Amino acid sequence: MTTMTFKQFLGNKIKKYDYSSLLIELPDELTDSIISWGFDNVPDEHLFFDPNDPTFGREDDIHLTLIYGIHADNPKEIKSIIKEEKSFTCKLGEIKLLTKNSKFDVLVIDVQCDNLHNLNKKLHLSLDVTKTHPEFIPHVTIAYLKKNIGKKYVGDKTFDGEKFEIDKIVFSSKNGIKTCIKLKGKNE
Repeated sequence: MTTMTFKQFLGNKIKKYDYSSLLIELPDELTDSIISWGFDNVPDEHLFFDPNDPTFGREDDIHLTLIYGIHADNPKEIKSIIKEEKSFTCKLGEIKLLTKNSKFDVLVIDVQCDNLHNLNKKLHLSLDVTKTHPEFIPHVTIAYLKKNIGKKYVGDKTFDGEKFEIDKIVFSSKNGIKTCIKLKGKNE
């Protein structure tokens, strides 16, 4: 029997957001490994849920958010800014815990990649963006946890050193409509 998350149960209903964003999807095999790790290691009773928002709990849309807060709702402007960007490689790090929210903690995998920081900065300078977080911390979310329950996961090295190629970026509009933007050939 396969366990289904609430978000999977809801299917492909499109969620509306305050802003558009740029996302990086991880390779399917790596995505499956991250989801499996979460189910194998994080019991349901550790998860934070909000009855009014099904996006909490386990993350089943494994991605890295390159930038959130974009005012544009059309990928055309983004394409013109990143048209010369070349594909690049990033590396996963240890599991960490983001604790700034007063209601929940976020269990994440650290992502190490200078190209991400450079591209994030370029986009902030080139686009009309509302900065929703004071600092860009590249990460992949595993799950939303109840406060002060996730310290035991911090430092886990299951994914440490795992590399993945970024050859496309996904523009996700405020309406949740996704458009894939291919990057050029490999950075040397």
